[in-house]
Amino acid sequence: MSEVQISEFQGATWYHCADSETLAAAAAQLTITQLNAAIAQYGEAHLVVPGGRSPAALFAHLAAAALNWRQINLYPSDERCLPVGDGERNDVMIEALLLKPAAIPREQFHPMAAEQGATSAAAAYQQLLAATPPFSVALLGMGEDGHTASLFPQHLALTATSSAAAVFAAPKPPPERVTLTLPRLRASGCKIVLATGSAKHAVLRRIAAGERFPVTAVAPDYWITDIAKADLGA
Repeated sequence: MSEVQISEFQGATWYHCADSETLAAAAAQLTITQLNAAIAQYGEAHLVVPGGRSPAALFAHLAAAALNWRQINLYPSDERCLPVGDGERNDVMIEALLLKPAAIPREQFHPMAAEQGATSAAAAYQQLLAATPPFSVALLGMGEDGHTASLFPQHLALTATSSAAAVFAAPKPPPERVTLTLPRLRASGCKIVLATGSAKHAVLRRIAAGERFPVTAVAPDYWITDIAKADLGA
């Protein structure tokens, strides 16, 4: 961890990683530690995994780890309302980069049926989560606008009080989505935000200065970043 600086501010722990590979390794080790702690305490763990391309290296580390995946349930943070098997769906990416390489039993993964439309899929996922304990670990990404999952700035879904919400008119395609909500994510035992890439440094500086975004409303416990502590301005 010599290539990682750690700082504490705004009630969270920030990892400042030298590069994307260091970031992926640090995030994986933190996730593994938290999952093993949950399994030791409860006999099972519940893990939220992000979509997009940024988690690819992290997933490779997790797939190679000696985790008992039969004791870990996985949930996407959000899903795009596209046909089953569409390459832009998060569950397709998660299956290709994590489920298959790690040989995770299919029944341990709980995808969102977004092909049914946002309203129907959100209702079905709400029913699933009603019988599910709080997430042990929520691994979340962050967009350049400070969004996380499909919770976008100034969007109606931010006010949802259920565990899952339908998203319409999203500011990036596709406009129709399903997402986990702020209350459900905030209730997670450990919330880890991955923020990698220079395009996200500007919003990280704004967050460090105290500005609020959907990602900060999750109340992260850890920020895993590739921005230097000195460059953050904190």
